[in-house]
Amino acid sequence: MRESETIRFERVKCGTTVGKMRIWLVVAAAAILMAALSLMGISGYAGWQLTHPQEKPITVYPADYGLEKKDVQFHSTLGHVLLKGWLIPGQDSRRIVIFAHGYRDNRSVEEPVLPLVKALHEQGVASLLFDFRNSGESEKDITSIGQFEKADLLSAIDYAKSLGNEQIGLIGFSMEAAAALMAAPEVNHLRFVVADSPFADLESYLRDH
Repeated sequence: MRESETIRFERVKCGTTVGKMRIWLVVAAAAILMAALSLMGISGYAGWQLTHPQEKPITVYPADYGLEKKDVQFHSTLGHVLLKGWLIPGQDSRRIVIFAHGYRDNRSVEEPVLPLVKALHEQGVASLLFDFRNSGESEKDITSIGQFEKADLLSAIDYAKSLGNEQIGLIGFSMEAAAALMAAPEVNHLRFVVADSPFADLESYLRDH
């Protein structure tokens, strides 16, 4: 074989090897890109599910416990989101307890809220039960796992104050128990906070839910 033919053969062989390497690099890059896009899609879906939980219908009413209620509504100071709820009047117009339902729930959670409302009513204390944004009958929005809900709760407190209540208590459950703890330092005339199962660590809470 002549020298020129050998050089051409080696060039062809080298070019073929480089071409194969380029193909493998393109395939590997495409696979990595597809994997990244898949992870982004899964994360995006999980995030959407977390901030847009499935709604639960209102199935239990104060009348089921022999209580009269007044349908009320007010706007959140954050985003002007319309919030709806029930006011259970008490004989003492100065005292009221505001209930903050948990994640994926609404104001009609039967246990233990309505039995507590009935017990408070018997002591002359009013109760305010409302749906946070994106829950129950309130306006649809994003569930923020605490921050937006804190604003909703502060707005409920302002509404209760506008009715003449001077002594206010908060009872919160789950995520909204954390919202109640965050809201409490910003409220005057707050007599107590009951926080049932708040999350201490948001990362572990999100992982569990």
